[in-house]
Amino acid sequence: MARGDASKDIKRAELLLAYRKLKEAEAEAREAIRISPQSLDAWMILGRILSRTKGREMEAIEAFRKAIQSNSEQYKSSEFNVEAYYLIGDTFLRLENYPEAEQAGRNAINNAEVWGYEYVGYSPFLLLGKALYHQDKLEGAVKYLEAARYKKPNNPATRWYLGLAYLKGGLYEEAIKEFELYLNFDIKPALTKYNLACCYSRIGKPKWAIQYLKKAVEKGFADYPLMEKDPDQDNIRNEPEFIKLIEVVKKRWEGKHKK
Repeated sequence: MARGDASKDIKRAELLLAYRKLKEAEAEAREAIRISPQSLDAWMILGRILSRTKGREMEAIEAFRKAIQSNSEQYKSSEFNVEAYYLIGDTFLRLENYPEAEQAGRNAINNAEVWGYEYVGYSPFLLLGKALYHQDKLEGAVKYLEAARYKKPNNPATRWYLGLAYLKGGLYEEAIKEFELYLNFDIKPALTKYNLACCYSRIGKPKWAIQYLKKAVEKGFADYPLMEKDPDQDNIRNEPEFIKLIEVVKKRWEGKHKK
């Protein structure tokens, strides 16, 4: 088995990955592994490359797991494992395999505890919170999303998922705060305003609910199937303004889905 210094191949792979030349980057990463089969960095860069190649996500996960195995045999670095498990979990999230994403997230958090929470960023907590949210494990989702918010208060994804978890869990006042802050990022403004309308409907403030629903429609909201059956809107469903707005959304939906 060939062994040696694979650092040049790893650096070339990283550079090629930065330029999204995935085929060439993979070749360099595999050459690095041929030279140094136990190289953590070589397996990690290969995993990163494969994770960006559609249809090869499971190969990426296997590469990350090889890196973890190599780490356990050589360095036993909890810091390294946090990153590797995070990348595994993030890949499973994109595959919508939420139980596996949850397990990887928990492994990342466990290693973070060994390493020291103060040294760990928000990402593993956000990962685990998202995985739990998608499985309707809302208490746990809120716990880890709030930890992610503490780590990085201005992260848009954390604010979005925390708002969703609060809304789904019936914590409407808390959800309103998150969605109003999320509006500052100007990401998904129509859906954010729709979610605010849901919150205000739930807490019995129909005027505010209609106001945000109008703003959502003005921003292009077009999800008629959601609006038609959403129980969050039941408190305002018979309001004259709601009836007008849902007709606008219905026409918009039909226009977008003509055969």
